[in-house]
Amino acid sequence: MPPSFVEFDLRLVSPSFDSPLTDVFIELNHLRKLRLEGSTAPWIFFQLKEIFHIMESIGSARIEGNRTTISEYIEKKIEKKERSSERFSEIANVEKAMDYIEETISEGVKVTHGFIRELHTLAVDELTEEEDKTPGAYRTWNVEIN
Repeated sequence: MPPSFVEFDLRLVSPSFDSPLTDVFIELNHLRKLRLEGSTAPWIFFQLKEIFHIMESIGSARIEGNRTTISEYIEKKIEKKERSSERFSEIANVEKAMDYIEETISEGVKVTHGFIRELHTLAVDELTEEEDKTPGAYRTWNVEIN
């Protein structure tokens, strides 16, 4: 039996002030304003950050069915061949999109439709197996997972 898709309208969550979820929102808002400080040397911090970005990029690609391992991708990155195949390019594109987020977003900057479309363009750049005919545009058709 083929899988079926159940469509439902999305709605914004609007918790009341006595909701535990509201407490979480307020705490997260407070935490994001704190200055990052610690005993970790900046060069170590930024190396760890890069490692986590790579792992996040690989994880994102795995959601799409890409089975590249961390060691395979790191090897290609060291060899400067992270675009040697579609599966490596998919991961490199996610890294590129994350770099774009870091370069573009700062306090007070709004996330716009143009920003979201640019992220999509970066994520599917030069991918032929994805078959996305409209990079950077919202889809007007249903998407299927094979």
